[in-house]
Amino acid sequence: MSVPRRRLVASGAVVALALPLLTMTPASASTSSNSCYAEPRAPEFDHIDGAGRKVIKYETLVICSPDRTIELQDQRWEQDWTSADDPHGITTYTITITDPTDTVRTPSVTKPLPDGDVWGDDNEEMYHSVRFRVTGTLDHVTSPWTAWEDSDMVSFHL
Repeated sequence: MSVPRRRLVASGAVVALALPLLTMTPASASTSSNSCYAEPRAPEFDHIDGAGRKVIKYETLVICSPDRTIELQDQRWEQDWTSADDPHGITTYTITITDPTDTVRTPSVTKPLPDGDVWGDDNEEMYHSVRFRVTGTLDHVTSPWTAWEDSDMVSFHL
């Protein structure tokens, strides 16, 4: 086999091995609808409150075309391995985009880290889920709600 042919076969094998990696999706999700996009970011430590509790920030990246209003529901969860995940509140944001130079927003909420697991389990596995619908400010047509999308889960020590 000639040198150029061996290189071609070898590079083809590398491409064949890499193709499955290109189709893999990350753990976090995002969705788009009617010229808007939302991606729940992984929860992160924000500060310690006056009662000595850790406060966690739940942020969502929102990008919308101008002349849109997005209604975003953001539900916080604590993951359980042996039972259904525990809900820890929901926040609704209404964001109107009118300025073509201001189309990116990052609404967030900060909440104390819950202590919802059994005694002796000092870690809380937190994530949040978002869904949204969009109304055009010119045509006043509202889209259906998108599917719920989950952020990455992050474990926080109490």
